[in-house]
Amino acid sequence: MSRHGPFFRFQQGTALLVALVTMLVLTMSLLLAAALVQVGVDSFDVENRRLVTTALADAAMAEALASIDEDPRFPGSAERRFGGGVISSRVEQTAPERRRVVAVGRIHGYRTVVSAEVELDFGRPRVMRWRYRSGS
Repeated sequence: MSRHGPFFRFQQGTALLVALVTMLVLTMSLLLAAALVQVGVDSFDVENRRLVTTALADAAMAEALASIDEDPRFPGSAERRFGGGVISSRVEQTAPERRRVVAVGRIHGYRTVVSAEVELDFGRPRVMRWRYRSGS
């Protein structure tokens, strides 16, 4: 028999168990914190891409509206690099004095599409409806 008795041996096993459980809880806490940070980074990245593609689509729309103001028969512009991304626009005549303008901003596989219903008011474009669609 040990000189400290059976109770001392029981305490040694309990201390080891408490240390292992403490290490397990600490490890789980660190993994949870890392996962939360990663989710935050991913969320920021998605929001940043959405913001950039929206700005690109707005630029394509502004360009299309300015071009319609110059020439009411403007058909749109082909895809081209702009501001670190790609923009394009398409203009369809829906009635003698109405146009549907679709402008696209794209970066890294993510895109935003802006659709506008435009009325020519004495030859000048006037936006009647405006709608955004974002996604990959």
